[in-house]
Amino acid sequence: MVRVGVKLLPALKIRIKNLELCIKPLFASFFILIALFWPSQAFAQVLNEFLSNPSLGPDWVEIYNFTPNSVDLTSWILVDSRSTISTLSGVINPSGFVAIDVSDRLNKSGDSIYLKNSSGETIDSYTYSSDPGLDISIGRSPDGGNWAILSSPTKGGPNSSRASTPNPPSSPFPSDSP
Repeated sequence: MVRVGVKLLPALKIRIKNLELCIKPLFASFFILIALFWPSQAFAQVLNEFLSNPSLGPDWVEIYNFTPNSVDLTSWILVDSRSTISTLSGVINPSGFVAIDVSDRLNKSGDSIYLKNSSGETIDSYTYSSDPGLDISIGRSPDGGNWAILSSPTKGGPNSSRASTPNPPSSPFPSDSP
């Protein structure tokens, strides 16, 4: 009986060794795939809301940071379909909001808004193709979620609920331009 166990032990060692040779590449591949296909909001600072047709005051864009860390926005930029509309500075707190007045730079009938980090990498973008109406904002509902026409503007704070109108036409993730 002992001899049978001795004969099986080398075979078992070989099978375990073969299993290890198979598992290690699979394990490494898993982490590589996670790194390559992680959602585009890996930075976790997103365009969260904007108002392109205010009755009073300037157009504005809001950024939301849904990470547990403060983020330095120095040299980050907001860009529309034509050019840079604002160079950012300051810090956005964890789970915080920053609203940026952009004068009258957002086109009422449609535009693209890009958030780029200090390296020029597009972190988030949104393209809208129509005016939702006077004093009606477009934003993510819930904060950091899907784009929708909101029931009321919430500049610099948590977004209100979706309005009864359908979602605006959009391109929800960054594109390669400008």
